[in-house]
Amino acid sequence: VYAIEASAMALHARALCEANKWGDRVEVVQSKVEDFRLPEEVGRADILISEPMGTLLVNERMLESYVAARDLLLKPDGWMFPSRGTIHVAPFYDDVLHSELAAKSHFWLQKNFYGINLSSLFEKANDNVYQQVVVDAIPPNAIMTSP
Repeated sequence: VYAIEASAMALHARALCEANKWGDRVEVVQSKVEDFRLPEEVGRADILISEPMGTLLVNERMLESYVAARDLLLKPDGWMFPSRGTIHVAPFYDDVLHSELAAKSHFWLQKNFYGINLSSLFEKANDNVYQQVVVDAIPPNAIMTSP
């Protein structure tokens, strides 16, 4: 078993494998999956298991890495887990969340921030705030449609 992890979390995964006596069965490799190659004697993998979701399946660009891993490492008849994903979308309105987001850009309304008028940047800052992905729990009563 090869565990590929790009971040320094690979060090912790390796320590867990060793502490649980899996070190002889699991090889943890700190690498981007796009840069990793299985040893020639191994060939290609039978199974690819990953957590490629990111935010809304696409925001963290993990899906591209998952597809690259499939193309580079998996046998043609190999299995991928997960093999599909579903995005659910619903319009909602949450006064508290709206107020929190609005407050982030209000900083730029200051006309005397240590002698500097910041207000000319308010519109751009406000646009930027509302373009960011918000990862949060949405109260069910904030959803504006039925399923």
